[in-house]
Amino acid sequence: MAEVRMIGGALVMILLIVYILNEVYNSIQFETDTDGNYTGPFGSIVGDLETIGVAALGLLVLALLVIAAQAIMRFFGSSGFGGGR
Repeated sequence: MAEVRMIGGALVMILLIVYILNEVYNSIQFETDTDGNYTGPFGSIVGDLETIGVAALGLLVLALLVIAAQAIMRFFGSSGFGGGR
């Protein structure tokens, strides 16, 4: 049951992060140069959020799948990935 609460909380947090970032991107016009890179004082931060942030959210989703698989394996009597508890 603890895994279900953790996965549910993490999914809500992912949805909040995606919603907030989407609202920020839609409300602010970020200028780009001819190469497509963002300009201005926060240009590097915006570029990092679009590359590293997407990869980090993808890894977080994979981690949630591993936790869910561990909980399912425990239902079938196996110790799963984390050893016996």
